Amino acid sequence: MKLQKSGREQEMNTKFSTPVAIVMAVAATLGLSPDDTPEGARAWGSDLSLASFANTANESQPTLSSSGMAGGYGAYSLSDRSCGSWTAGANVEATFLWPTINSMTATTELFDYGGGTHLTRIGNSEAGGDMLVAPRIWLGAKRDCWGIGARYWTMEQDSLTGNPVIAIPTGDRFSLQRSLEAYTFDLEVTRDVCVLGCDMILAFGGRYAYLQNTASSDSAAVWTATGPPFVTTSMSTASALGQRQFEGTGFSFGAQATHQINCRWHLFWNLRGSFLWGDGTLGAITSATVVDSAGAYAAQETWALAGDSREMFIGEFQVGLEHQRALKCAPYVAFVRCAFEYQYWNTGLGVQAASLSAAATSTTGPPPTDGYGAIAAACAGDASLDLIGFSIAAGLKY
Repeated sequence: MKLQKSGREQEMNTKFSTPVAIVMAVAATLGLSPDDTPEGARAWGSDLSLASFANTANESQPTLSSSGMAGGYGAYSLSDRSCGSWTAGANVEATFLWPTINSMTATTELFDYGGGTHLTRIGNSEAGGDMLVAPRIWLGAKRDCWGIGARYWTMEQDSLTGNPVIAIPTGDRFSLQRSLEAYTFDLEVTRDVCVLGCDMILAFGGRYAYLQNTASSDSAAVWTATGPPFVTTSMSTASALGQRQFEGTGFSFGAQATHQINCRWHLFWNLRGSFLWGDGTLGAITSATVVDSAGAYAAQETWALAGDSREMFIGEFQVGLEHQRALKCAPYVAFVRCAFEYQYWNTGLGVQAASLSAAATSTTGPPPTDGYGAIAAACAGDASLDLIGFSIAAGLKY
């Protein structure tokens, strides 16, 4: 297991910053639309032709409909598609999500038995309270009512807090770190249907997903017997790291629908689930070291690894409002969408890894009344991740 660390505190780290800018740029294309009246939409909408990779000179032109994929005036309905034509589409989203993950702990403790000092530092994997901005990109193409699409979403967090200076005589230098990384890639086949007046897209395909979560705690203290001036010194150090990881491949299925409110606004919802099979790995590594001013030395390092091939379930839900306008210069409908979003991840490994290391120098006891000590403990188990927040998307519909 490899854990990246930095020397400064970083509460939120996003992998891409461009998706938000792209969302705004694509949204700006809405200015190319006609006036908002139905009459204005009818005046130019019939002049549009479908984008095609094939020769459509002999194909019929689409007609306008008050219902359909984009819904409202100036949009194509499902029955308006020219047979045999291919049309591409794309959109980009910025998701603003607050993650909550079940805790994985890494604890370090340092002791000065003679001075009665006990220093404890606890690191955990919980990410509650941090809003993460994560991009999602979708590309697709459709012929008649059948289509193909690809989707990529990624999220990252790396948070480091601590004190880089050892406080003398009874202080410690410590660092607590947690990291969270998750991403998915989908490749799917889609089918357009109309159910109870709602235009729906049914999807089925394959998905690859990756989830990694890390927590660590590192401490060091210099103990002084007298001072100032400092006459004798001792040192205690402890380190604990816990990590869990899952990656798998499986299938996903979903349904997306828009319901027309008026000629521009639509109610939007999206539901998706996936079942993945892959390998999960849990790890815990600890070490403790004590160096006494009298020349005594004690150290211990332990580690534990656990793994299993199991399944992961991911559920996703979105609901919100979508604003649509047909473009003047291209046969597309541009849209901007804002939606509530919730995701649930569950690895279900059913195993656990735990590690404990302890070291001490003492001439009396137990319990010891002199000398120094260090303890490190780490524990890693199943990961259950909840993501709740909202998303903003913009793009072009075919």
